[in-house]
Amino acid sequence: MTGKHLLIATAITTALLISAGAYAGGGMGCGMGGGQGMMGGQDHGMMGSGGNGMMGSGQNFSSPRTSQPRRSPSDQFRQQERVRLSEEIRERRQELSDLYRSDNLDKALIDQKIAELNELETAYDRSGSQAN
Repeated sequence: MTGKHLLIATAITTALLISAGAYAGGGMGCGMGGGQGMMGGQDHGMMGSGGNGMMGSGQNFSSPRTSQPRRSPSDQFRQQERVRLSEEIRERRQELSDLYRSDNLDKALIDQKIAELNELETAYDRSGSQAN
């Protein structure tokens, strides 16, 4: 076996041992040191604490579907409304920019776009404060 192949085999073996230990709940976070983690302290993983690190104790593994909190329909509606308002604000700003760059400035149309933009931004701000 050449040096390159030996290095690759060692790296693969090490990765497998680390992942097997983490899967089994042993991980780098709670090894033979009586719960002492690699970063010191109780159950600290290599990049986190309480078993939540990349190589933590493995105790808090769960499905991604169950780990995210469910949002209520009203929260989902508010989020969709904020996205819609954000897109409208972007469109109005582009329209206003185009008006400013046009050869013949129409002050009344510019004022109208500014008023629309102000209304949309106010609605966007209100939708954010209601979410909290």
